[in-house]
Amino acid sequence: MRRATPARAALSEKSTLVVMLLFGCVFLVFGAHAGYTEACKALAQGDRHGLMLAILGGLAFGGFGALIWVLAWGIKRVPLEADARGARWQQKKEWVSRRIEARSGSRALSAGLLAFFVTLLSAPLLWKVPKHAADAGNPLLYGLLAVLLVAAALIVRALYLTRHWQKFGGSHLELETLPGVVGGRLRCVLHLSIPITLPQGMRFRLDCVRERHTGGDSSAQTRILWQEELRVEQSAFRLGPKGSSVPVEFTIPYTSAPTDESDPRDKILWHLSASAPVAGIDYGASFEVPVFKTEESSEELSNDGEPVRVLDASAGMGMAFPGSKIRVRPYGPGGLELFFGPARNPLGASLTTLTTVGSGVLARVLAEHGAPTPVLVGAVLISVLLIWGTLALWLGATRVRAQHGRLQVRRGLLGIGRTRTYARDQIADIKVHVGTQWIHKLYYNIKIEIEVPRKGRLGSGDPIVHRKSAGDAISERREARALAQAMKRVVGIDSLSTTDASAP
Repeated sequence: MRRATPARAALSEKSTLVVMLLFGCVFLVFGAHAGYTEACKALAQGDRHGLMLAILGGLAFGGFGALIWVLAWGIKRVPLEADARGARWQQKKEWVSRRIEARSGSRALSAGLLAFFVTLLSAPLLWKVPKHAADAGNPLLYGLLAVLLVAAALIVRALYLTRHWQKFGGSHLELETLPGVVGGRLRCVLHLSIPITLPQGMRFRLDCVRERHTGGDSSAQTRILWQEELRVEQSAFRLGPKGSSVPVEFTIPYTSAPTDESDPRDKILWHLSASAPVAGIDYGASFEVPVFKTEESSEELSNDGEPVRVLDASAGMGMAFPGSKIRVRPYGPGGLELFFGPARNPLGASLTTLTTVGSGVLARVLAEHGAPTPVLVGAVLISVLLIWGTLALWLGATRVRAQHGRLQVRRGLLGIGRTRTYARDQIADIKVHVGTQWIHKLYYNIKIEIEVPRKGRLGSGDPIVHRKSAGDAISERREARALAQAMKRVVGIDSLSTTDASAP
């Protein structure tokens, strides 16, 4: 991974600051000039309606420019990193203090200010543009509706965050390990400001993400390098200083990438998020945590046995993990049947469905406007592929039957398809692989590895590895590892410690 020098990082920060100051200045000057000019014209003509529009427009543009300046001032106050090895946990006060705030109140305030300024910017359009656009049949009306929808969405988000803050108050994360250790543990306690009862427990997710800015500073690509989830039951909650306190502990593989912010345009960050279903508004909070390699880092540290214990405990209830959509039940003497049911990835299925509908609408519009045949054929083929992908996400299912000495896999829509049988001698390994990332959620696949000797002029050498699916769209890495280990245990593969190909 390419890393920037401290000088390059500082230059990038200063360039961002200059661009934001200039951009804010443009809005300030334009808002002041346009507002003053239009207000003078309205006063001269005695137009009260025009005077109101001029004042609102000037305040909106000027206020937006002022907001950009405030954000730029915040960037200026952030100290530039000077350590070429990457940011260290001692350089952030909240890490050193072991107390990381959720900042739910500041998030609600920021969302409210953004919604206010966008509403001010779009307010003048409510008086003039709709009438003229509707009378003339101008497509500008659709642009206006889009702006108003954005403003409405921002208002709804601001109200939601405000209600969340009123309901749960502030939360903070107390670090028990400083820092979290690559090849070690991350232990911390989430402190809530109110006592809370959660029959389903609280869900935590630890993400290692790579955040890259490829185009402008606003276009960031976020790729999840590693992800782990766990559930803390209500019985583990304890009474904190103000409300409930929830302890949480993660084991971090030695192969994971540590926190690295030496290049502002290419960072490695670790985020810990907490969520819980609550009547009305669900609880949610996210924290950036320090994770580094230290003297305590160990390649030997592992929790391979823990997922298996969870699987064994919940298999009697007919499921892989508590709350899982994957069903597990005995099959024959000493065997195991695993059913990966339909719609295991509802987020991906929903997004693909919307894309499919949009593609179909586009193909119809092209056909109605006489698009060239190659373009129309391409649009239709894309629509057909998207329809198949949508059906696979909603209805695709896999049934795996593991017995001593063999493994049977049947895949298809609703699990109806051809059954493939793999003998113990054919299987080299069963591994967990990273699947598809949908927004901030990573899914995992289980692959059967079959080694085939090379033939032809190449002669002997490393065998060719064919990977066959034995379950996909698994929402948790721990669950995928436990299922892969269970398959190996039943089939009789020697090594029970499943090689995790999902590690970064």
